[in-house]
Amino acid sequence: MAREISITLKLVFRGGHADEGRLDLYDGADSIFGFAKTLQMATHAFVKDGITKTAPSMKGAKIFMSPPKAGSFVEVLQVTITDPNFMAGLTTGVITNAFYDFLKIALGRAAGLMFEPETPAIRQRLERDEPFFDELADLLEAPLREGHRTIEESGGTISLERPRSNLLTFDADTLDWVKTREEDEASTFRLGTVTRFNIISHNGRIYDKTEDRTIPFKAGESLNQSSILLLSKSLDEANNRLPGLLEFQVAPVRSARGVIKRFILSSCRKPGLLGPAHSL
Repeated sequence: MAREISITLKLVFRGGHADEGRLDLYDGADSIFGFAKTLQMATHAFVKDGITKTAPSMKGAKIFMSPPKAGSFVEVLQVTITDPNFMAGLTTGVITNAFYDFLKIALGRAAGLMFEPETPAIRQRLERDEPFFDELADLLEAPLREGHRTIEESGGTISLERPRSNLLTFDADTLDWVKTREEDEASTFRLGTVTRFNIISHNGRIYDKTEDRTIPFKAGESLNQSSILLLSKSLDEANNRLPGLLEFQVAPVRSARGVIKRFILSSCRKPGLLGPAHSL
């Protein structure tokens, strides 16, 4: 019999009707379906180290539902990993712990929650290609928005849990994060430094001096080769403790509360070449 690794997850709904062991059929079904798509896409990314934009395209694993448990409304899920290449040479414990860690990082970022990895495997993946996690979080926001349906309609929380501990809790604050995905109509120039850059997707991270924090960016359609070269050079300079400053032409994408979640990057240039943006 081919090897399989079975990993247990729980979706725990609390508050309102959930405390009576029931959910509104329409809202509950929408929420569970949203989490189903979110977990399918995240599991595919974990096993295949690649991103699928549609949940049914998941390869190398399956996710099953079990009968709901009593108490608060608890939906038990079973993730079964079947990909022999992925499992080769790895113990069940290593894969299981890494999977929980991966979900916490990936779904957390999609909901505006930042965590440090707890396992060596996920720490190495994050250090190797952090823009991959940013791109995955961006794609997970839409199905995770659906997953928040019961919170939006009747309040309460939804927790994603492992058998004996909590991984993530979604609430009104995470709803605000996933609820609005609006891009500012006008682009602006921001002064900063590239801290991460994927040479294939051209996505990465910028330390923005205006916000005084690191913000993910996605490559816009107009990003050209000269800008890509500047991004690579800025990253190299930053890695060598040099300034590496650039002016980035970006359109901010904001949460429902106006917090910048990411930038859409259309171009970049050396500071002060075409105007006063260097004074930001």
